[in-house]
Amino acid sequence: MINLAFIKNNVKNLLKSSGIVFVSAFLFFIIFLWVFKFDMSYKNGSIEYIEFFMKFEAGEINTFGYNLLRDVVMMLGSTLLFLLILQSSTLYPDLINGSMVKLILSRNIKRSELIWSFYFSELIAVFTILMIFGTSITLVILIKSGGYVTIFPIYICTIVFLIFVALFSIITLVSIITKNTLITTILGIISYFVLIPFLLSDVLSTIQFLKYIFPPVLIERELHLKQGGEFFSIAIVSLIYAYLYVKLAIYLFEMEILTQPIKMEIN
Repeated sequence: MINLAFIKNNVKNLLKSSGIVFVSAFLFFIIFLWVFKFDMSYKNGSIEYIEFFMKFEAGEINTFGYNLLRDVVMMLGSTLLFLLILQSSTLYPDLINGSMVKLILSRNIKRSELIWSFYFSELIAVFTILMIFGTSITLVILIKSGGYVTIFPIYICTIVFLIFVALFSIITLVSIITKNTLITTILGIISYFVLIPFLLSDVLSTIQFLKYIFPPVLIERELHLKQGGEFFSIAIVSLIYAYLYVKLAIYLFEMEILTQPIKMEIN
């Protein structure tokens, strides 16, 4: 199903790619802001104030402070997903249309193995930078507050990763069908930032059934607020969706009508 040696090499290449480097630079900038703009006082088991561009005293933290934190998290998550869409949308079209695919397939690597290996390579690379980011923010909070321990940044990064797992499965399928970076990028952006909120609205209730083609993690409004059991269920169902979309992409990739141009180049 997967080639571990191929994944290891591909992860190294992805972490050095311009797309991942740009995303990493964006996250590093956020860490930089957090280091110099965040401040917090934690004494005797309670938070006295939190400051991040604006200062919130103890009585304001659960109201204004919480709303600011929620807005910052949503904005950061949306921006990060947007950048990941741009970065990941080029992977499969570049692979299929490039000359590298001939060399890879000549090494007796199955087409399904190729797709799964690229899929997991991207997930590993994204998971790595997200966990580094989440851990860094956690450490900044711990140090700046004088001992307040929270895994909320890591938890939010896990949510973003879960959303990306589902979203990247759709990008994989679209990439195999279109073999075009621009079309894949546009459809990826539309599916998350335009189509998903549109399906969740009550503007056209007649097309509500369309939301069932998307993994649940992409259509939950307040995923980070879900309790353990409900969140776990959403995660499992979304992983099933992702698996099915990648399997469909593999099936289409192995069809003669879609792979014929590649075979002609190899021969």
